[in-house]
Amino acid sequence: MSAELGVAVVGVGADQWSGAAHLPALAATEGVRLARLVTSSPESAARAEEAYGVPASASLDDALADPAVQLVTVTVRVSKHREIAETAIRAGKHLYCEWPLGADVAETQALADLSAQHPEQIHVVGLQGRLAPEICAASSAITAGRIGQPLRANLQVFLPQGLVPRPKHRAHLRHRSAAANVLSIQGGHSLDMMVALLGEPGPVHHAVLWSAVDYFTVLETGERLARDAPDNLVAQLEIGGIPVTVQLSQTSTRPGSSIEILGTQASLLVTARDQPQFSALRAVITDIDGSSQELQPLDAAAGVELPRDHAGFNVAIAYRNILGAIAGRIPRDAVPTLTRAVTMQQLLDSIEELAERAATPSARSSEPNSAALAL
Repeated sequence: MSAELGVAVVGVGADQWSGAAHLPALAATEGVRLARLVTSSPESAARAEEAYGVPASASLDDALADPAVQLVTVTVRVSKHREIAETAIRAGKHLYCEWPLGADVAETQALADLSAQHPEQIHVVGLQGRLAPEICAASSAITAGRIGQPLRANLQVFLPQGLVPRPKHRAHLRHRSAAANVLSIQGGHSLDMMVALLGEPGPVHHAVLWSAVDYFTVLETGERLARDAPDNLVAQLEIGGIPVTVQLSQTSTRPGSSIEILGTQASLLVTARDQPQFSALRAVITDIDGSSQELQPLDAAAGVELPRDHAGFNVAIAYRNILGAIAGRIPRDAVPTLTRAVTMQQLLDSIEELAERAATPSARSSEPNSAALAL
């Protein structure tokens, strides 16, 4: 392997998450470099090659055959994740696949099983929010007993996405089948951050998942397209053995996120102005006497040359940790593995299955319901 870890990024185009996060992260992280790009067409490949100055093509095989590529990053739509990730693993490459890893538990488990057959490789899912320095600092504080025994927790993520017109190329997100809705995206990322703080997920006791706005407005034309993807979730579940109340919404005019954990000695509050997995966070502990202390982020920017509020900051930390895991400098579980993706997909499926019993807020049953999470 060369002195730097060569990365092929699959997916450079209209969705732009690679351009917003992955490509800046690669440019700003010591020891990794962009080696190739894979796009959807020869035309887009030509544009990408000119823009980024690295070889680009519409063929994944070209990237897999390139000895300069050791890691493949997958940033395309969820429906294409399994095929690309499976091909990259079988080709002997390390993998960084964006979340969700698969469209369902079966796809996710299949990739995790394949990963287990290749222990010489590092395979990571894009749950990079758990790597945020403030989350690491908060986790250390909880483990050290700073808030006492955790008693209960609250998770809130409020976004305006469902209220504002959006570009035509994102219209596919209006379909539940796209696996890119308030549960699968905001739920997956934020709940995994809660798991990083509290421990493994347990039973789901109550869940309501619904579409408050049943149309998607096309930015370019003003056209309204029917939407069946859910944009709101209210749930009650357990993480780390304590009750957690969850409220996620894509139909809020007041954007922001908060993770609150109440303990016997103090409370912990982690806040962000946007989605917590790619926002600058602020973590504050408030003691029972009312005094507060802001936690200092751990290892905030070692090897990462991006501002803390950049969308690629936590992605850059993931690349840094992948590099460290490959070199054996840090444990393999210092990055979110494909097994972690299975656990989180199981949790989301449990929430969705329970929510199907109450299609709208007004249809909630008065009888308690519960779905155990099989881990």
